[in-house]
Parts: sequence; C-alpha cells; structure tokens
Amino acid sequence: MISPSRISLCFACVWLAGCGHRDGFGFDLGVATPDAAAVGWPRGFDPPADCGSVLGVPLDALFDADVVRIALLLPESGPAGEAGRAMRQAVALALEELATAGGLPDGRRVGALACDSRTDPARAFDLVGWMANDFDAPAVIGPGLSASVLLLDSSGAIGGAIDGPLFLSPSATHPDLASLDDGGRFWRTAPDDARPARALGAWMAGRAERVAVIARPDRFGEALSAAVLDGFCGGPCPIQQAPGVAFGPGDAVDDVADTVVDLAVDGLILLGLPEESIPLLGALVDRAALPEAIGLGEPLYDPAVVAALPEATRSRVGGTRHARADSATAVGFAERYRARWGAAPGPFAAHAYDATWLIVHALGALPPGTPIDGAALAARLERMSAGAAIPTGPEGWRAGQALFRDPQAGTFDFDGASGPVDFDGRGEPATAVEGWGISPAGLIEDAGVWADADGRYRGP
Repeated sequence: MISPSRISLCFACVWLAGCGHRDGFGFDLGVATPDAAAVGWPRGFDPPADCGSVLGVPLDALFDADVVRIALLLPESGPAGEAGRAMRQAVALALEELATAGGLPDGRRVGALACDSRTDPARAFDLVGWMANDFDAPAVIGPGLSASVLLLDSSGAIGGAIDGPLFLSPSATHPDLASLDDGGRFWRTAPDDARPARALGAWMAGRAERVAVIARPDRFGEALSAAVLDGFCGGPCPIQQAPGVAFGPGDAVDDVADTVVDLAVDGLILLGLPEESIPLLGALVDRAALPEAIGLGEPLYDPAVVAALPEATRSRVGGTRHARADSATAVGFAERYRARWGAAPGPFAAHAYDATWLIVHALGALPPGTPIDGAALAARLERMSAGAAIPTGPEGWRAGQALFRDPQAGTFDFDGASGPVDFDGRGEPATAVEGWGISPAGLIEDAGVWADADGRYRGP
C-alpha cells in the first residue's frame, strides 16, 4: 500500500513541455535538410553539426548584407522530433511568405538558422551559448522544451546578458516559466498549462469536498497540482481537504486504486496520459470506487478514456483544455500549411508560425539604424496586444507595419493562427480555457468557455 504523504497522486506525463499535447505527434513530418558541406558555409563560419539548415533564404545567402539572421532551436530528433519538425515547417512557411511579400519594409530579408536540440536540454543549453556568442542571433524561436528553458534560466543564460537575444518559445508550457527572472527576454506563444488545471480545480470545487489529484511526481506535476488546488481551494489546500499519495513509475496501479479507496475522497482529478489513466479508472471501476466527481486534464480529451467510464458516471465527468482557435485566421493557416507540406499542422505548429510573424513584425518596426537585440525586439512585442486586430501571416503584414508607423496608433492586436495572442506584462499569452463533458450517448461534448483569457472562472 502507498502511504498518504503528498498533495498529489502521480502518474507519468509526456516528455514535451507539458501534459496535454501528445495527439499531434503521430505522423511523420520529415523535411529535407540542405547539405551544408556540399553548399559550403562562408569562410570562418563553423556551426555545430546540429545546425545544418537555413530557412527563409538560400543557405549560401545567410551572411549576405541584406539578411537579418535569427535562430531556431527546436527538437527535430529524439522523442519530440515529430513535433519539432512540424514546428520547423511552420517557421519555414512563414519566412517563405515574408519573402514572397517582399521582405522587411526596408527590403531586407530574414533568414533563420535551424538547430536541433535532439530533445536534450543539455544540448539546447550548449546551442544557446553558441547562438548568442558566435552566431550573434538577436532572436531565438525556442527553446522547444520547458526543461531546456528551466535549465537556461537556472544558469542566468536568458536574462543575464544586457544585449542578449529574445527567446520566443512556441511549445514550452510549464507553469513555472511564467515567473522566470529573465530580464523580459523570455516570451512564449504557447499557453501556460496552469490555466486549464486551475479551471479544472474550480469546476471541482462545486462538486466535491475532498479531492485527490493524480499527476507526475516531478516539478511539472507539482506545478499542475498546485494550480488545480489553487482553483479548488482558492489557494493552498489543507491536507484534510486534498489528501494525496506519492506515486512513481514503478508503483502498481492496483496499489494506487486501493489508496484512493482508503482516502475516501469524493473527487478525483487525473492529469496524466490515456495509457496511464485508463488502467487506474478500470481498477477503480472494478472496486466500485469511482468518486462522485471526476475531473480530466487536457490529455484525456480522448474517446478511449470516455469508453473506460461506466455509463452511470458520464454526468459526473468534466474536463478542461486550452481554447482551440477556429477563426478565419486559424483556418487559413491550416489550409496553407497543408498545401505546402501535405499534412495537417501538428499541435504547436500554429504557435511556431505565430512566433515567426511576431518576430518579423518586431524587426520591421525597428527604425533604420537601430541595433537589433532582444530588448529592442521585446519592446516591439509589447505593442502587439492592443488596437485594431491584425491577422498573422501575409494578410496582415503590411497593415500591421502601417499601424506601427502611424503616430495616432502605434500598436495593433495580433490575431494569431493559434488564437488571439494577447501578451501580459511578462510575455505570457492570455488564453481562454474550454470545458467539456460526456453526453448521454457516450460522446465528448464541448461545453464552451469555462475561464476567460484573464483567468476568471465562469464555469459550465
């Protein structure tokens, strides 16, 4: 038996930035990489082996005088490789569209050197040092993994240098990234995973008095659990109200189920993956011990999970997920991505596309002769969350630049392929949270917005 000793029951989570975005990783989005050795880099330029392709301009034009160079740091190999390659293709699409539109307002082009972190935070750490010191990149699209960002932050590599690059991550969703000491230079288009977790806790608050939360026994799982309990209790919960157990990968599902029974909770929240959560649900069904209210995190928005729940429990189930973009802007991006790459965009591809166009807009807004560094670009990003709505991509490119130069406006509201990208004062995108339940017929049923972009819970 596992003894009650922690706030959260714990299951394994996905290796990428957070739980909740695994569904788009099931297809191969491989893309040809130019042969750097065959083309030849300029004399004296010797990039790491993991930095072998260029986006936006021909490889041998990267150091032309009219090219602004940025860097791309995503996992293109290793466990997160499929997601990383899909994001890289979205960046390539955006830079191709910029080139077709004539480049920056002064005619300069934008080229991105793509580097593969191999799904390895230590490798990402080394590559960032090279990008900042040797390649002199003013902006980095990435890192792709939350673990990479946390490692960089712990060493002061993000906010330490006054003239260091801007980091804009399309896929790092760890809740702790919202409070980095980053000097204002870490931004992200990917939403914080604490948002749906907090809304799930608020939903549970009206349905249970004692709740157990199942999440991974690591920094990410603890952060998600804390967000759930913040929504449930309005702050830290007393152990009597939120009993929990420590549960690691080596523990048996039957032991966890027995512990849930012994704790006599009337609410259960699962934040793991389907392949981990379904066996636990089955074990609780076998014991006739499913609690009165069952909350499911974003990865469990899955018909296989619904099938594991008895018909009598369907009305007692609720789940949350980040609000999905369904605007004309989002649909247009998906169509262009599919036309270019022959596949639907992966789960973070839209966020990578938006990150690219945000950086392009920031570059275009710099007055001629202005030094290009992370601080200058961040100052321009701050001007893209208010005013007239401008769509991401080529449709909004000229209009957005015109508003930047208009002394009566000076700002615009960036309407992204991933949804409205409204940054707060810390470079965090404010996104809404949707709820969902299970219909009497056993189908997943969307329940509309449960928490507004400002975080206010309004419920089902």
